[in-house]
Order: sequence, then C-alpha cells, then structure tokens
Amino acid sequence: MPQISVIIPAYNEEAGISATLEEVREVLAGKSAEIIVVDDGSTDKTAELAQDLSDKVIRHVTNRGKGAAMRTGFEAANGEYIIFLDADGTYPAMFIPAIVQKLDEVDAVFTYRTNREHIPLLNQFGNWLITRLIKKFSGFTGNDPLSGLYGLRRNVLKAISLESSTFAIETEIVVKISRMRFTTAEIPITYRPRLGESKLRPLRDGWRILRVLVDLLFIFQPFLTFILPGLIIAATGLCLAGALAIKGTIYFDHVRLSLHTFLTSLALMLLGTSTSAYGVIIDLYAVRHRFKKPSRVTRMLTNLALYKNIRNLSLFLLCISIPTLGYHFIRWAGGGFGPFVATKSWMLSLTGLLLGLQGVYTSITGRIFAKDCLDVDVFGGVVDNLGSTDYQYTVCEGKKVNTSR
Repeated sequence: MPQISVIIPAYNEEAGISATLEEVREVLAGKSAEIIVVDDGSTDKTAELAQDLSDKVIRHVTNRGKGAAMRTGFEAANGEYIIFLDADGTYPAMFIPAIVQKLDEVDAVFTYRTNREHIPLLNQFGNWLITRLIKKFSGFTGNDPLSGLYGLRRNVLKAISLESSTFAIETEIVVKISRMRFTTAEIPITYRPRLGESKLRPLRDGWRILRVLVDLLFIFQPFLTFILPGLIIAATGLCLAGALAIKGTIYFDHVRLSLHTFLTSLALMLLGTSTSAYGVIIDLYAVRHRFKKPSRVTRMLTNLALYKNIRNLSLFLLCISIPTLGYHFIRWAGGGFGPFVATKSWMLSLTGLLLGLQGVYTSITGRIFAKDCLDVDVFGGVVDNLGSTDYQYTVCEGKKVNTSR
C-alpha cells in the first residue's frame, strides 16, 4: 500500500496536465506513492495525456465540479497521506515532500502563495474577502485558505466528510479542519503562471464559496445563528402579547396597537421557539459529529432533566389550551355559530396548543441527540462507546474514525 496519494482533479487541462504530471513523477521518484488523475468530463485530450503519466485515471462522464472530482479521487486512493494538487501548473510539485514531512507531525498541511501577480485583480479581491471571512468565523490561523496545494492524513479526510462539488471544496476543508480543532501547519510556496484557460468564474464561484461558508456557519455557530435570535424573538413576542392581553390596547403617540399586533406577537412567539429548537438540534448534532467544540451551552443542552422539564411544561400548556379551545368552540356552537367575540382568548389558547405540541416534539428529539452525545462522552473527547481511551475519534456517518494523537 502506498504511503502517499497525489490526487489531481482536471477539467480540460491538456495545456498543463503533462507538465504537472512529469513534475510530480520526478518529485515522487523512489517514494511509496501513487498519482491519481480524475478527469472531470473533459472534452479535450486531458485523459489521454494523463494515461501514461499517472497510476490511475478516473473519468467522469460529465463535468461534476472540482469538489466532486476530489472526492472521487479520495475514494480511489490508498495512501495514508493524501495530497491535492491543481492540474494547471500553478503550484510547484517540489513542495510535496515538505508537505509529507509535516504530515508526520500534524493532521493537515496547507500552503500559502507568497506572490499574487499571476492572479487577476478581481480574483485577488475575492480571495482577500473570503480569507477574511473564513479567518473570522472558523478560527483558521493560516494565510491562504484557497490554495490549490495541500495535504491531509487519510483518517482526517474521512472524519471531515466532504460534501461540496464545486470550487467551494477548499473552503469546506479549511473551515471543518479549523472548527474540529485538527492540528495544522503551513508552507510558503511560489505561485506560477497558469497553463491553459482558467475554469474559475469569480462571481459565480465566489457566490458558491460564500454560500458554503454561510451553511457551515449555521452548523458551527448554532447559538449565534439560531438559539439566541430565537430566544430574542420569542421573548419580544411574549412581552408584547402579555402587555396587550392585560391592557387590550396600547398607544404610542398616534400609533394604536391592538388585535393585529397581538396576533403578530403570537406569531413571533411561535417563530422564536421554533428557531431556538432548530438551534438546539444543530448544536447537539455538530458536537456529536465533532464539527464544533462543546460549549457551556452544549453542557446545558445535554442535561437530560432539561428535556423532562420541557416535556412537563408542554403537557401543562396542552392541559390548559385544549379545554379552553373546547370551551370556546362549544359556546360558539351553542350560539348557532354566530359572531365570534373571544378572538384573543381563542388565539392565545391556539398558540398554547401549538407551543405545547412543539415542546413535546422538541423534548423527544432533543433528548435523543443529547443522550447520543453523552453516550460517546463528547466532553471527555477520548472515550468511545466501548470504553477505550487509546484514541480520540471523530464520528462520521455513524462510524468511528480513529485519529491518533
């Protein structure tokens, strides 16, 4: 089994694939390594040129994207150290041995481009903006999260469970590596002129990268994106609904708040509690799969007594709301279904019913996730379900992936 697998995704790269592969072969001469080229639906001679200069050529029937090609290459790789390299000649393969050497010490090795004169100005601005956002939200300590040359240990690559199919793959890798607290190193490299036409479309691909970053932000920061906003919205609706239920009508200068505002406040209560409930599930899911470090919020959410209290409170709301709704309906029916005058009481009871049902469902779902987190000891981080303390592991698709420290 080779120690090193170099994966080269390529799409219509006949201008640079041969030079890239020849350089990689020269660098890896005498080493236990394999070179895998994934032809992502090229319409030129990329695959034919790569056939004699690589160990494996895998062809996609259609163009599926850089990320999809990289994931295909990883599935076919056998090496313990996985190196990704662009096929356009911009990244010197001479740095691969240095990356491999660093991988003996850390989980992932990134490179950063010390020169930018060969990058178009619009791309430079996009790189700068995305780099700032990634460093801000993920805690990435490097300088160049969008570099096309980097290496990861095989078990680490399994653990982060890549999903992106486009140029956003680098963003996903960097954010997950950073948020999951894997150890990293960085190597400076010289960026060379491109061989052939660039496939990167700054606006389209920049938007895709930002979208992936936002999606990952929801997973890694559920307290800030779901739980806290939900609590604020719910509290606002509760205070406003309470004030209107007591006073009936509130005046602010020439503004009159009455029935419609009351109904809106009830809607805010439902929206806020739903949002917070989603945040609870996302937080537990992210911690369970090692996408984020357990926080004080997580410790509170893994307290099983919390879900018992939520369930009991929800059942209490149901016990009040259902009879009240029944009472109003019977009175309305007894009056021949004429004008309905208990609108506020009816809507308040209906909201209580919905909140009660939502609370019951949340208590069941949340307890399942919380118990799962406790079963694998997410706070200790080194104890698995079998009681072994030999490995720290990351859970991916229900399986344990050992990541020796």
